[in-house]
Amino acid sequence: MAALLRVIDSFNKWLTILLGVVLGVMSVVIIVQVLSRYIFGFPLPWSEELARYLMAYSIFVGAALALRNQQLIA
Repeated sequence: MAALLRVIDSFNKWLTILLGVVLGVMSVVIIVQVLSRYIFGFPLPWSEELARYLMAYSIFVGAALALRNQQLIA
């Protein structure tokens, strides 16, 4: 049982890194969208949808990590 928990914890460590990357990419995409829309006058049609999907995935991965660490709002 302890070996399984170590595997799960190492998987959660990788998920935490992935979550940070996803949130960083989402932030960059949103900043590029705002700059391209208001400064260049050319909105990117794909950026809003990508940001939405990245936000949805980050919510589910973050909830799984919070559940493992017992940090969900009770």
